[in-house]
Amino acid sequence: MQTSNGHSTECADRPRLVGRLTVGVRGNEHHRPLHVMRPSSRNPIERPETRPHLGLESRQVVILRGLRVVSIVDTWVDLAALLGVEDLVVVGDRIARLAGSLEPLHHALARRATSRGPRGIRALKEAIAWVRLGADSPMETRSRLLFCRHGLPEPEINVPVMTANGAGFLCRGDFVWRDKKVIGEYQGGHHFGSFARGDKDISRRLLLQDDGWKYVELTRSDHTNPARRWALLQRLATHLGVEVVADRPHPAWTGRFATTSKCG
Repeated sequence: MQTSNGHSTECADRPRLVGRLTVGVRGNEHHRPLHVMRPSSRNPIERPETRPHLGLESRQVVILRGLRVVSIVDTWVDLAALLGVEDLVVVGDRIARLAGSLEPLHHALARRATSRGPRGIRALKEAIAWVRLGADSPMETRSRLLFCRHGLPEPEINVPVMTANGAGFLCRGDFVWRDKKVIGEYQGGHHFGSFARGDKDISRRLLLQDDGWKYVELTRSDHTNPARRWALLQRLATHLGVEVVADRPHPAWTGRFATTSKCG
């Protein structure tokens, strides 16, 4: 790809080019077309294994490893043509974490929301309302959304937890409902990889329970298995003193690519 004549790539696997923003999109990794974008004043590029686009003038372009690529925030806006709200929130959380702020996302959406607006503008507006700072992984974002979509109060994300008297540090909790003294911990695969990690997790749980906290662990199976998902929600709801409500996501929450947390 030449970079001196106004071309810019918008790759199907572009999230990896601009910060490794994978969201669990499934497909054949080796047969995705290369998306190439030019200004609207130019003719689209028609080449084998590429997908042409126009409209580069409305996007910010950055240099990454010697390539001209669409900026990470404009990539997020463009992904609305492919993804549903949940996946857009996952990507938005990651961008916000990298940037240390939600402002770049808001600025990109405002800049691109012209009279016509980008494709998926409704999904983008819904998604940006749910983007938060603090998530360490896509599954943490999906877990937070799962809780909120079933009527649980939104937790703090990855915040320090101190002892009751404030004198000592207990842990950095994934999901913290401080007023109810409830902590949720997402246990990814690395939590099961060694004795040292398991020993550390047990010690943390016991310290929290000794200080009066309710400690609830969850894994990917609590998303994919309907019975486990419902049991998790009921367990948290009991600790939080609320009722679980049926999941009724807006149609925009589903997109071309299925998310990992379909609920019913």
